[in-house]
Amino acid sequence: GAQRGHHSWNVRINQSSASQIFLGVVEKARTTKASRGLTQAYCWYGGVGEKGRVGQWEKSLSKGAFQKDDVVQFDLDCDQHTLTITNLRSDETDILDNLPSAELFPFFSLFHENDGLSLIW
Repeated sequence: GAQRGHHSWNVRINQSSASQIFLGVVEKARTTKASRGLTQAYCWYGGVGEKGRVGQWEKSLSKGAFQKDDVVQFDLDCDQHTLTITNLRSDETDILDNLPSAELFPFFSLFHENDGLSLIW
């Protein structure tokens, strides 16, 4: 995990169905195993044919859903408490700010058995 400094990584969407995909960072849990070791996720949300919902720590894709072969770039600045997420195909960029000072880990959540992604360092 990361708690200080600047960290970057890319994710390639290998397959994206009509389901939801969440990409971002997550804090390690301080709670029970029912949480599967995770607490709050700070992420981008996109599914084919839908833009998703926007909440306090979620932002939906405004230029449409993730597509096969999209490359999504992540720039985590732990000192500034920001995560910049860019879809390199659509040039859509969002900055999630006011992230906690906690140790953060890359987070990926796929909801369909055929969805897939690759982590590119």
